[in-house]
Amino acid sequence: MTGAKILITGDSITTDKELLQAVAEIADIEIVRREEDIADAAGRDSGIRLVLLSSDEHRRMTQQLDALAQGYHDVPVLFIGDRKLMATAFAHGVRDAFPHPVNHKLLTERIKAFLREE
Repeated sequence: MTGAKILITGDSITTDKELLQAVAEIADIEIVRREEDIADAAGRDSGIRLVLLSSDEHRRMTQQLDALAQGYHDVPVLFIGDRKLMATAFAHGVRDAFPHPVNHKLLTERIKAFLREE
């Protein structure tokens, strides 16, 4: 691990054990399952360097991105979800996006690249 910390939020990604294990081999992870808890995680000054967000619903995705913007405005967000939501995700500041089903190898390589850039 690099000592970096990644915040993971959203229904599908927080239950994908294979992906969580792959990401945990790259960095420390903090899983947040509810939008309300995003602000709490930010308030702990937890050293988050990257956010992985998954969503397949427009309204929920925008709520999650708004919550992330409050506490993590300088932290890059990688979005995983429905292709139809990607344009909106980019409009809300997401730095990169992957459609479902996500290719774990590609995503983990992209995470490594983001952590090298930061």
